[in-house]
Amino acid sequence: MNASAVPTSGVSAQRARAVLATFLLGITLVAIWYLWRFVTPYASIDPTYYDYLWPWRYALWAHLAGGLSALLIGPVQLWLGLTRRRLRLHRLLGRIYLGTAIVSLSGGLVPDREGVAW
Repeated sequence: MNASAVPTSGVSAQRARAVLATFLLGITLVAIWYLWRFVTPYASIDPTYYDYLWPWRYALWAHLAGGLSALLIGPVQLWLGLTRRRLRLHRLLGRIYLGTAIVSLSGGLVPDREGVAW
């Protein structure tokens, strides 16, 4: 018996892959929209835009970079895991994903520890 989460042959396999691909494409598009809407404004180094977050800009950049990486790696990670393809790459991306989540968390906790609300 095949341990794959997605069937590997037949019409049902094609349909399952198409549904999975559509779902992951939707997640990717939402992630790209989110990044465009909420992350790109911080690409400018303008203290007036940052307002009260200016003293914590480096922590904010770490938070945004970690989140950006996690959002972009996530759908690929899911695709590789659910289709059981390239498991070595899946595991490597899983480690990178975990590292980016830790970077994002660390950057997000610095202002929080200082009592600043994001």
